[in-house]
Amino acid sequence: MKIPVSIPLLVLVSILLLSVKSSAYRTVAPAFNRNNEVFSTRLHSGKSCGGNIIHLLPTSNYPIRRSVPKLGDVVGNELRGKMINPDKATSYTTQLYLLDTVVVFSTDSERYAYSWDGGGKILTESDQKLENGQWVGIADYSSTYDPDEKCLTSWYEQWQDGQLTSSSYRDTYEFYANGEMLTELVETWNGTQWTNDSLKTYSYDAAGNHIGILIQLWETGQWDNSFRYTYSYDSTDKNFAELMEQWDGVHWINNRRDFFSDSTDEKGDSIHTDVYQIPVDTSWGDTSWVNYSRYTYTYAPTGTLLGFVQAFWGTSGWFNTVTGSFLYTLTYDQQGNILTMLDQYWTSGQWTDLSLDTYTYDAVGHMLTDSEAVLMGGTQWTPRAKYVQTWDSNGNLLTWTFEPWGNSQWTNYERDTLGYDSDGNQILYLHQSWTGSSWLTSVGSGAYDYSEVLNINGYYFQYHGDKVTYSYSLTTVTAASSKSDKVPIEFYLSQNYPNPFNPTTTISYNLQKAGHVTLKVYDVLGREVATLFDGFKTAGSHTTSFDASALASGVYFYRIVAGQFVSTKKMLLMK
Repeated sequence: MKIPVSIPLLVLVSILLLSVKSSAYRTVAPAFNRNNEVFSTRLHSGKSCGGNIIHLLPTSNYPIRRSVPKLGDVVGNELRGKMINPDKATSYTTQLYLLDTVVVFSTDSERYAYSWDGGGKILTESDQKLENGQWVGIADYSSTYDPDEKCLTSWYEQWQDGQLTSSSYRDTYEFYANGEMLTELVETWNGTQWTNDSLKTYSYDAAGNHIGILIQLWETGQWDNSFRYTYSYDSTDKNFAELMEQWDGVHWINNRRDFFSDSTDEKGDSIHTDVYQIPVDTSWGDTSWVNYSRYTYTYAPTGTLLGFVQAFWGTSGWFNTVTGSFLYTLTYDQQGNILTMLDQYWTSGQWTDLSLDTYTYDAVGHMLTDSEAVLMGGTQWTPRAKYVQTWDSNGNLLTWTFEPWGNSQWTNYERDTLGYDSDGNQILYLHQSWTGSSWLTSVGSGAYDYSEVLNINGYYFQYHGDKVTYSYSLTTVTAASSKSDKVPIEFYLSQNYPNPFNPTTTISYNLQKAGHVTLKVYDVLGREVATLFDGFKTAGSHTTSFDASALASGVYFYRIVAGQFVSTKKMLLMK
């Protein structure tokens, strides 16, 4: 198992993921996610055919969780392939390497086989477990879609001795005529038939803003209210408040609410504040609220996060606590890469240094090291841990190594190694531990780790084992172009088309929110060769043309920086 990573590294991961909000990730714990949705233990842990999934061993009790990149902004294996006959008004055809078979080597080795429809959507996944040298089926996933590629049903069937188990479930989705989600029905298998379990109902205002979710549970032959969420917007359709209420059997009782606000300080930096409140009394009819915690984020005019701090509410106002309050301050280079992150905690009425992370990068922005130091004796920074990454010339992550500091030197502890085929698809993940003289692969020891995350056509895959192998099928996919004018739910940089190209190509990207954007091109030595855009962009989908007439044939990298969203992709100029 990994030594728990430092708080600053975890915070860095959080920073890298702050802009990503997706309800496709679920948990079996009765907790809140970033969307302020509560998930009852009755709401199943599983896969959503709505787009993003994280795959863990279905025979384990591990909940589905958000993927966590170890370092840097490259998460998983990007799509490979080339576009054919693009037609933005209707559809486009492309060849993609889609996941075919995955084998996970661990204490209980497992194998996963996938099938896809003609639009690049997952149809089925078949899970097998190795028993006495034979692969035995243990679970199946399947999904159906309408002609607009909206998911209609999602099934998970777990098998034992040839029979469906009570862990099996199915989701059924209904939509409004405009494509917005109306309901999500979850049913479970009781041994003889499918029975209702939970129901989510979504509501929207006239502007299309998502204003509410009603969650109900099936009890004694009828739907009983459980939780209700209400989202409020200002005149510019900006979400400024979220309210959660719980049903007590007769009334809706206040449970929590959040308020969001934005302002600008005297230096021109943007301040985003998130205030979390709880009810004074949970009895029905009490509408009094009290502040509980506050998160404050500071951004430079370019959209770069400068720091954030947490505070709590007391009898005399907002205050910092030794155990709960923290302050992180970040510095960046000219390319928008984080150089340092200082972690401070509140003690004796002031902020006191705790740890300092320092980052290095290669010429094209791939993170190479994260070196963490702690303040010993209040005066001297002392090394504690280092995380090292290596990359190949195509921008693929090759190794990730954790090295703790001891006896005045860095010492190997654990390493992940990734392998790729000639098309750049990841075909190997290997987790090893340092024995003192060599790297040891401990297949079957139970000390396995989570693999790197694969991004295959918008689906995210992650596995739990010491060694994972992947195979792919090159598939021709015809997909409908998006006709929605709504703001994208996440930032994304697309692969340029055509690629290879001569001498012009088009680069597309999605912005979740408006802000300052830079889009630049670099050669293999990391030298900037072109600035495609440097300025303000509104939220939405954008395209930019790149004319490389003045450049020599070869590999180039294009990199976008939009606030905390940073992404780099490779393109090939062939004259």
